[in-house]
Amino acid sequence: MEELPRKWPAQLVPLGRGDLKLSAAAAAELGLRPGTPVAQGGIDAYLGMLGMGAVQAGDLAMIMGSSTCHLAMSERPLFGSGMAGCYPDAVVDGLYTLEGGQTATGSIVNWYREHFAGNEAVEAERTGRHVYELLDAKAAAVPPGCEGLVCLDYWQGNRCPLKDPRARGVFWGLTLSHGPGHVFRSIYEATAFGTRRILENLEIHGFTVTRLFAGGGGARSRLWLQIHADVLGRPLHVPREAEACALGSALVAAVHTGHYPDLAEAARHMVQIADVIEPRQEHRPAYDYFYEKYIATYPALRTLMHEMADGR
Repeated sequence: MEELPRKWPAQLVPLGRGDLKLSAAAAAELGLRPGTPVAQGGIDAYLGMLGMGAVQAGDLAMIMGSSTCHLAMSERPLFGSGMAGCYPDAVVDGLYTLEGGQTATGSIVNWYREHFAGNEAVEAERTGRHVYELLDAKAAAVPPGCEGLVCLDYWQGNRCPLKDPRARGVFWGLTLSHGPGHVFRSIYEATAFGTRRILENLEIHGFTVTRLFAGGGGARSRLWLQIHADVLGRPLHVPREAEACALGSALVAAVHTGHYPDLAEAARHMVQIADVIEPRQEHRPAYDYFYEKYIATYPALRTLMHEMADGR
């Protein structure tokens, strides 16, 4: 423990700040000019939040990748919630970044594609269509709630708000009437239910989401986005630029080089919202009902989950 203070940085440099220049050796490797200004960057998810335009108090960015990150901007600190962190001035000066997320979302979708979508893979090869396009078409033909099939998206435990690494994934309610479209859609619905639980946990602790942004690889699925909007009862703002992390890096560079005075102003000029996914209110009653079943599943099976995790 005595060595720990010596390992911390001596100076904290905010995003978009710094006075270093690119060395000749690094410039040669990168194909850039020596002396090019170097701005302080950040981790991928935080830059993705900038690239999605979530820079105001009340904004929440949902970055849908193999996991889903939920990053929110708050005017005040928030502790004791199910979020994993609360950091002052981490992205935007004067605001706290609330960090949470789901451990497995897109990775579950990919798990299904790899192990159970053989027929769709063959059809995709034959027709030139993408396998996810075919899977989405089958899932779209299934009504909300998947005719009684409930999925719990805890393939790698639960990060937020339960913080339980020994939680496990579940399908229940299966009957002979369920097919691939039901199973695939139930995964989409489970991940949306997980996001709803995180947002409700934030609300309980005093943070209200005013604008919700969605990006990342998962945002390529219009169906998945629509299910999120329907489950949450909120519109989703989808940026035009799919590579939000790269755009966030560009915002940082633009501020560093003086093109914009701060990150919020850079986002206003550089981020464009391509679409707003509005919730379909006619689906809300069904999703409210099945969300209750989703919430009830974990406490009903927690002891068994832990026994199984410990036994393995």
